[in-house]
Order: sequence, then C-alpha cells, then structure tokens
Amino acid sequence: MRRPLTERQRDWRDRAVALREQQLGPHARRIDAQAAFPRENLAAIRAAGLFSVGVPEEAGGAGVDLVGTALVCEELARGCASTAMAYGMHVNSWWPWAALASPEQRRRYVEPGVRQGLLATHANTERGTGTQFWNYLSHAERTPEGWRLSAEKGFVTSAGEADAYWYVTRPSADAALGAATLFYVDAAAGGWTITDEWRGMGLRGQRSARMVFTDVAVPADAAFLPEGTLLEAGFQPILEAVTATIVPAFLGMAQALVDHSKAHVKQRVHQNTGLRLSQVDMVQERVGGMQTRVDAARALVYDALDYAARVNDIGRSMVPLLQSKAIVAATCTEVAQEALHACGAIAYRGDTEVSRGYRDAIAAPIMAPSQDWCNIFVGRALLEEPLFG
Repeated sequence: MRRPLTERQRDWRDRAVALREQQLGPHARRIDAQAAFPRENLAAIRAAGLFSVGVPEEAGGAGVDLVGTALVCEELARGCASTAMAYGMHVNSWWPWAALASPEQRRRYVEPGVRQGLLATHANTERGTGTQFWNYLSHAERTPEGWRLSAEKGFVTSAGEADAYWYVTRPSADAALGAATLFYVDAAAGGWTITDEWRGMGLRGQRSARMVFTDVAVPADAAFLPEGTLLEAGFQPILEAVTATIVPAFLGMAQALVDHSKAHVKQRVHQNTGLRLSQVDMVQERVGGMQTRVDAARALVYDALDYAARVNDIGRSMVPLLQSKAIVAATCTEVAQEALHACGAIAYRGDTEVSRGYRDAIAAPIMAPSQDWCNIFVGRALLEEPLFG
C-alpha cells in the first residue's frame, strides 16, 4: 500500500494482517475442503475489535472509514475468501442500518446488536429477478402490530448462521418493482427455512444458501424507510459499504492468487532442464503481469474510496465507485486465467492452493452488482439516462 494512512487505518490493517497470518490463512484449506462455515474465524475477528467497523462510534461502533474498511477486507480475503465474504456481508448490513436508522431504531436495533456482536447478513436478491436485484417481486404486508414478511431469497450468505437479516422487499403489493423497504429481521424469531444449501464452485464456506421466509412478524419500527425509498435515500451508504467490503475482498482474492502462483512456481522444478518455473521467462512475464493488474486495480479502488470520503456526494462519487467493482471483477478473471498458464496443468487439480484461489476469484464478475451491470450503470450515468432504467 503506497499511500499515506491514518493511525486508525494502519491499526485496522495491522490487526487484519495478524488475523490473516495467524488464524484465517492456516484454516483456509480446511474450510474450502469441508465447505465449513468459518465460525472460529469470525469469532477471532470479533475478538480483534473489527466486527463493528462501519458503524459510527457514537452508536457503539468502531467508526465509518471507507479506506480502513477496505484494508481490512482485502487482508482477510487474502487469507480466507469465504471468511471475507461472510464478514463483508456483515459489515455492509450494519453500515446502512446505522446510516438510515432513526434515533429510536438506533437505540432498539443498532446499538444493542453492535454491543452484542451479532452477525448480520443480506437477505436481498430474489430468484425471479436475477442480477437485477433492485426489482423486488415480494412485498410486505402491514398488520396491526407491524409487518408480515414472506419471500424466497437466493444466495443468502451466512444463511442459518446469522443473528440478523438485512431483508429488503416492496412495502406493499401495489408498490412498483423498484420500491424497496429495508427491514431488520431477528433470526431468533423464526419463520425461515433453508431450502437449498450452498454448493459453490468456490467461496465454499460462506454458506450462501437459498432461504424462504414465511409470515415473519416484525415490529412496525423494524422497517427502515417504510415508504419504499431505499434505492434513493439509501443509495449512498449502500454503495459505499459494498465498495468498501466486497470490492476489496475480491481484490484480496486476486492478490492471494498471485501469492499462491509465486509460491508454486518457485518450488516447481522441470527435471529435464533443472530449472525452477520461476526461472522461465514466460512464467516471469505472466507473474509480473498478474501483479501489475492487481496493483492497477488497487490504485483505482482506493482512489475511488478516498474521493468518496472527501466529497461525501454520491452524485460525484457513484461512477468511480461502480468502476472499481467492474475493474476488480475483470482483474480477477484475467489473473485467474494467467495463474493457470503460469503454473501449468498441475494447478488445474482441485486440491492445489492455486485452484482454490482460482475458484474463489472467478465469482467476482457475477456477484451483485455484477460487472455487466456496473458498466451499464456507469454508461447510463455518463449518458444522463435513468440509473435503474
């Protein structure tokens, strides 16, 4: 990292590096092989004081710091991709809750949840709308006591493991598809089932399963922006939180793939020539190119986050934030392909560190907001067309 960091940013990064080296990295291979949810890793992150990143200090959190959060997520992903994804979804659940909460919601939901170290996650996307996650088919129903929620949600990271669900749906049956209200759903209240377990090619420990919520009763004040304006009023904290968590997590996965490739080629010897792969110029070119791509993407990501923090204006920072997701997704794809060429056929075996890094990194283009939609949004912004069509 060739940029000046604040004292807090250095502290957070150093804690994340220690977690990567001492806890996450040593267990990453087992978590992938067993598709095991990384409870111990998340407990270690909680113990390190990084679980409440993204929540203002006045609400009991560690603070809102876009660059600092990104540094944490990048380092964690470099150690264990599954842990970084579960942690990232946790942070970008609490972050918008804290930003959008009324004083009463902050006292009832945010402050107790942060104080207790509750694990949160998104129950957001729906099968019927695919990557166009903002077009919600489900809707909430008002009741005398509050709200009733029913929906099938796909790809819920930390499914069945989370204490609280960041649940989004339309506020009524007659609301437009783009109308969205955010709810706080207490997992302990029940009313949900896992209908299809996660069988990911990569990110195998994140348990991003399909869930069905049926007639879940929540209090009236569990609705954040009950009029359905989440995509407008909540756009800034949501986009900033995603860019500070999921984007650097994939950047960390790309860096991990470079790390694994370097280690592989330095110890692999061609017996007919007696040369290590690291001594072959074509391998050197590919490894150099991989690191160059990662470093270029890293510069764009952190510049975008720096800029967003300075201007605090989503109208000005939206394009660079969306560009950072698109460029990191492309970088992951390119680096994954180059890793196979650099390391050779043995890297294609499913039990190597390179193959694990490959399987994790190639999820980047399709995870919402997808690479395609990020580029579409940037194009619409530049052409002054409506963002959501």
